[in-house]
Amino acid sequence: MRRSFLALICTLAIVACSLAAGPVTTNAAPHKLKVALVVAFTGLGDRGFCDSANAGLQRAIKQLGIAGKVIEPKSESEYLEQYRALSAEGYDLIIGLTSGIASEVEELADEFPRTRYAIIDYVPSKPHPQVAGLSFTEHEGSFLAGALAGMMTKTGKIGYVGGIDTPLLRKFQVGYIEGAKYVNPKVETISVIAGAFGDPTKGKELALSLFNRGCDIVYHAAGKTGDGVIAAAKEMGKYAIGVNTDQDYIAPGTVLTSMVKRVDNAVYNCINDTINGRFKGGSYVYGLKDGGVSLTDFRYTKNAIPSQVQARLKTVEKDLIEGKIKVTDPTATK
Repeated sequence: MRRSFLALICTLAIVACSLAAGPVTTNAAPHKLKVALVVAFTGLGDRGFCDSANAGLQRAIKQLGIAGKVIEPKSESEYLEQYRALSAEGYDLIIGLTSGIASEVEELADEFPRTRYAIIDYVPSKPHPQVAGLSFTEHEGSFLAGALAGMMTKTGKIGYVGGIDTPLLRKFQVGYIEGAKYVNPKVETISVIAGAFGDPTKGKELALSLFNRGCDIVYHAAGKTGDGVIAAAKEMGKYAIGVNTDQDYIAPGTVLTSMVKRVDNAVYNCINDTINGRFKGGSYVYGLKDGGVSLTDFRYTKNAIPSQVQARLKTVEKDLIEGKIKVTDPTATK
């Protein structure tokens, strides 16, 4: 009896002390995913590649409640040091828009095992568990752009302006040419390379030369340089085809269509997968079937495109998706 009484006294004393101390609370906030986007050194405002990636990040900030940050390197030499600094700051996911330092990023991942990395336009030959390569079938989307141009040209000549000459950029060029010749074997294609992504003056100069050589439609894959292509088309009363984002609005009626590359969706999906514990290193390819690449809906030019052309284009798209049409991929390993 005495022992039970003492136990009761001890219990009451503990409860009293607990009440005096007040309720136990925690101020620890749930972890907010930190995501950094390192854009190309041409920067935001390109109305294309960089802006599309940023749109995906901003959507994730708004809808998923992440903490996001955009880094605009001034030169290519800054890329790796930015990756290292962000990794050291504890960012959970770093998304980059250049594949030129992919091997260095994979080495960096070994130093920072808690950080995940995603690289746009990168196809890893050997998957790293922390590094995702997000790529697109630009050659297929460009095939559709070329098919449209091949059916719409009145002069029988169409042009292409590329930013630089790399295997990735050749996907746009080769797909465009093959698409045009698929529907119009007699079409003549003329390609020029600007050597820059941020020079609209050069883009306009090159596009004007193509129009003066008889081209009546010019497709660009040249970043801000492509703004000059669109300006030249408007000035000459010809057609331009935009790239990466829906550029139809830039010059309504002049931009025949745009080959849209949904970098925004790739960025958003990668962030969402990271939040939900589904991030896996390796290769992820976005194509026509899943809306990763597509043409726009011709909202400013629909009336100028004959119904039979639109119908043929839908058939070509269906055949591409079903694998009945094979497009050359200059980046494919043999």
